[in-house]
Amino acid sequence: MTSSAPLPLAGHFLASDMDGTLIFDGKVSERDLAAIAAYRRAGGTFALSTGRSLNLTRDVVVEYGMEIDYAVMCSGAVVSDGAFEPFYVKEIPTAVVDDIVDFVSGWPDIAVCATFLDTRDAVLLRQVELDHRTELFELFGPVGSAGKVADHVVTVVPIWLPESDLRPRPAGYDIATAQRLLEEHLGDEVDIHRNAEFLDIAPSGCTKATGLARAVAEWGRTPSATHTLGDNFNDLPMHEWATHSVSFPHSPAPVRQATEVVAGSVAEYIEGLLASVGAES
Repeated sequence: MTSSAPLPLAGHFLASDMDGTLIFDGKVSERDLAAIAAYRRAGGTFALSTGRSLNLTRDVVVEYGMEIDYAVMCSGAVVSDGAFEPFYVKEIPTAVVDDIVDFVSGWPDIAVCATFLDTRDAVLLRQVELDHRTELFELFGPVGSAGKVADHVVTVVPIWLPESDLRPRPAGYDIATAQRLLEEHLGDEVDIHRNAEFLDIAPSGCTKATGLARAVAEWGRTPSATHTLGDNFNDLPMHEWATHSVSFPHSPAPVRQATEVVAGSVAEYIEGLLASVGAES
């Protein structure tokens, strides 16, 4: 009896960001879904790596019938298997959450949210005009919908600082200045990651890179190659961690410059990877 040949991408570990990488206008394309499925059929291990909470990540996976192996969520504060059973969780203490809200409460054009492990995500403070809209912000429940913060496990505090060509940030409250002020105030209690118009405040020591390292450790194998696909600044730690890193034409210039490849889409990169090993896409 002869043993079957190993699958061509066995040993490969590929992680994809969600918003701005897989999700556009609230949707995942059929081509990207097909490419991910083909990659897994070829033996590759697939993870999502996102700033989203467990609930919001699982919603997308269920809606599209995706099969995944691991999920790194909340910028590395929550790591789970493909069935969304967490094997790593680090929370932000309630006192720190309260301190963040108090510190920024006088800032103009800002909203503070919380992602929870045990309930739906919610807005904690909203000082943004109603005509400002963003796809991500609309996923959070209204102020007060989660009840008392102390009753829940908070994994990330996303701060939305909306900006547009018609309505620039108020003077002295641009996103770079806001990040600096928060880092000076909070010190090493947290890690702060910039993601488009959001600053994601995560527990200290949590990045997408640390989350992926934990996922690989749980996998229990030494990858032959690691691939990361992500479009924004909060993806830089995982791009540095990976052996192959991918950004996109719409990524900020510093992100494009930091990656090995600039691909047109998730599918384009995976299809090229499959072709390189003679696997069907």
